[in-house]
Amino acid sequence: MPLGGTATFVASLNGIATYADTALGLKGGGTLNIDFASGGLTGNGDFSTYGTDGGKVDTSNWYASARIASGSNAFSGSFTIGAPSNPAGSFDGRFYGPNHEELGAAWSWNTPTGGRAYLGTLLGRDLATLPANGGLDALRVNEAFETTGMQAQYILTSPTNSYMQRITSLTTPPVTMRYSEDSDSLVVNQFAVVSDVALTDAIRDAAASNASFDVYRTTKTETFGGVASEYPIEIRVLKPGAGNPTIALTYTSFATWSVGPVPSLYQSDVNETVLAYGRKTPDGAMPRSGSASYAAIIQGITTVPVSASATQRPYVITGDASLSYDFAAARMSGVMRPVATDRDSGQRYELGAQNFAGSSIVGSSSFSGQFEKEMTIRGIGTTNGSINGQFTGPQAQEFFARWNYGMIDPVNGGTLNMGGVMVGKQTQ
Repeated sequence: MPLGGTATFVASLNGIATYADTALGLKGGGTLNIDFASGGLTGNGDFSTYGTDGGKVDTSNWYASARIASGSNAFSGSFTIGAPSNPAGSFDGRFYGPNHEELGAAWSWNTPTGGRAYLGTLLGRDLATLPANGGLDALRVNEAFETTGMQAQYILTSPTNSYMQRITSLTTPPVTMRYSEDSDSLVVNQFAVVSDVALTDAIRDAAASNASFDVYRTTKTETFGGVASEYPIEIRVLKPGAGNPTIALTYTSFATWSVGPVPSLYQSDVNETVLAYGRKTPDGAMPRSGSASYAAIIQGITTVPVSASATQRPYVITGDASLSYDFAAARMSGVMRPVATDRDSGQRYELGAQNFAGSSIVGSSSFSGQFEKEMTIRGIGTTNGSINGQFTGPQAQEFFARWNYGMIDPVNGGTLNMGGVMVGKQTQ
């Protein structure tokens, strides 16, 4: 076993999920990141369960963390399903092959309430020994990406064309983005919102797509009170690669999607999500000296504006940002310049420069911080907001971040929760 360096393994997951007298098949995939110097192993991905008829039952996320035993090819640690904060199950395995190019592990996990038990195997192979993925515009083999995002959930009442917030603030959704060899496309999954939507040419809207974004349209069926309704889904993906005139990124991108509404229903839910995704910089590959500047763009959403008529939809947030990072001190600072757009009138409102700062641990590829100005935000309270970022690329050439803050409504007054993502690349 090596004493230094890092490796990324592509993983496949197989197993069963049992509850009461029912057993479901389980299949999924993901990525494992190994730091041989520290002996650390972390991974994540997603999976789906299937009934005896082969039909998909549900989809969830998995997370693994382990330590390689000193002087051994074995590792052990924890395995969690649903959310990283859930109680941990077991995860035990070892490396195989003359050059530790493969690994196998057994895992198990029970729901916190004991209602369902999961167990299975995980097999992985060093990505360096497989046909390689290039940038996000040159994907060839299965790969699960690091993700983060924000979502808004609200309700349309069709007879009055009025909107109300379902949840008082924006939330962080359980969402994954991966590349699938089976469909030769990106596949997006958000629990209970969009389930394994393959972004193929079959659902691509060529007329709405352009040099900056690909647009995809599909539907999903929801049944309430015995009545089935088709909810429209629109997904926009920032194109990676040098040819994008908005921002040319290699290891990072973002997507937005909306589910609903259904105007024929008296009331229908609307879910709008903004997701950033990319290829995480391994902690062992992070620079430990010097500094870098990054130029970025932002994309976001707000809660529903409060007005007498309640007919205004949430604002769309766009704009640009810049970030400076001191790798030796693991400190960052930056500024974002958001613009709120009224989707009904098309009016744009510049919200002014908003400074932020934060820190991390030297050698870590993630960082967090908050905004300089404290705000009292409707539905949240007094806060400095938050920003949580992840460097991407082999050596932190790019980054993405989730941000959550507030704004003064330029039309109706008062404050709104706004949040979203930013994606950027080094400028020096």
